[in-house]
Amino acid sequence: MTILHYLRPMLAAVSLLVLAAAGTLATAIAQEEIAREEDDELGLRGRVAPQEEAPALWNLEVADAAAEEPASSEPRGRDRDEDPYAPIGVRIGTFIVLPSLELWTGYSDNVAQRSVAPRGGGYGRLVPGVEFRSDWNRHELRGRAAASYRTRSTAQDEAQITIDSELAGRVDIRTGLHADLRASYRRDPESRDDPNVPPGVDDDMDVERIRGEASITREIGRVGLTLRGAVQKNNYDDDAAIARMPRDYRSEEVGGRASYELVEGAALFVDSTLNRRRYDQPFSPAGPRRGSRGYKVLTGVEVRLTPVISGEAGIGYQRQTPDDPVLAVVDGPAFQGSLTWEPSALTTVTLSGALTAEEASIDPFVSGARVGRANLSVTHALRRNLIATLNLGYTRTSYVGAPQRETFRRAGLGLEYLMSREVALVAEASHQRFASSVPGSDYNETRVEVGVRVRR
Repeated sequence: MTILHYLRPMLAAVSLLVLAAAGTLATAIAQEEIAREEDDELGLRGRVAPQEEAPALWNLEVADAAAEEPASSEPRGRDRDEDPYAPIGVRIGTFIVLPSLELWTGYSDNVAQRSVAPRGGGYGRLVPGVEFRSDWNRHELRGRAAASYRTRSTAQDEAQITIDSELAGRVDIRTGLHADLRASYRRDPESRDDPNVPPGVDDDMDVERIRGEASITREIGRVGLTLRGAVQKNNYDDDAAIARMPRDYRSEEVGGRASYELVEGAALFVDSTLNRRRYDQPFSPAGPRRGSRGYKVLTGVEVRLTPVISGEAGIGYQRQTPDDPVLAVVDGPAFQGSLTWEPSALTTVTLSGALTAEEASIDPFVSGARVGRANLSVTHALRRNLIATLNLGYTRTSYVGAPQRETFRRAGLGLEYLMSREVALVAEASHQRFASSVPGSDYNETRVEVGVRVRR
């Protein structure tokens, strides 16, 4: 009975996706038949009908936690070939490579993000990085890698190392059919707003995320069909204090999307995802079996009406069912969206948000967390070589199985002065505030950094 209860909504989601795909595909075929008959009729009259290229349908894919691509700091209209401050890179064969090196110095009034007896201190950061992209007529391969080393500033603090890398490619199989592949690796200290952080942990612990994903997209006139899959491994450097409940787990996803372009610049879509989360050690003396399976269904619209505004938004339902029936189901509304607005060649505004169901480790009998995130980014070129950036972020977490609630707020200002293609002076100031219903968990931190960026 439990299995049937779980399979019904999954089958309903898949059926909805299949029906939507079949309906849009039938509509597209009918339109093509009508167009072919009109062309034949024009040909019999001795005229040749103009062959209009079918509107290109964008590859509509749902991004992960996140997820997703950071907003570009370059205002609309700034092209690498025309912008005298854009990096040129180094050509190696058929690839363009862009190396960079950043040196930062900064001060934080709460370096270790402690709730009790916070201490301030100065520190330094070294950030080497490299990006590359192919320069091919067909297919595409691009990648990036960066490492950050932050020095220790106080007796409370520890040196931090962050690694972030990604390799992505597109294979153009034939007209209207392409495959996308992506692999990424990231290792960094856990954020305090992560629902998987155990209670009472003040020391920084690293989390390692290894992800691989693939998708294939078929475009038929106004119709787009996408099938995708992904695997992600999450490894935590847990110490002995929390080893009673190991948190390492693997997430597997498979999903699909059907979309239809109503008019040029606006498309409707239906998206469905199934997932399975497996812990390396599902059984522990601390509580019930851990692990879950779930699904998410979204329906929404993507717009690209003008060069000024673009984005997508989808709303729907998600459900995560724990493997142990003792734990409660995590379900509720789902949302994923982002919008980019460029009111002028100097200004870019990006708004993004998501409602997700995530794993949680604050208590063995907590089955998961509902997490809502919202981010706003505004980039404005005060001058051609002087760029200001404003970032605002908000995260709210509620747990299923515990009354605990958490909020995380962050505000940041950045300034970049481009001295040439190769050298830029940078400065950032930020403030973040973490609030929890658990006494003694709140903290505030204000951070100021200045540095220099050298790139090719």
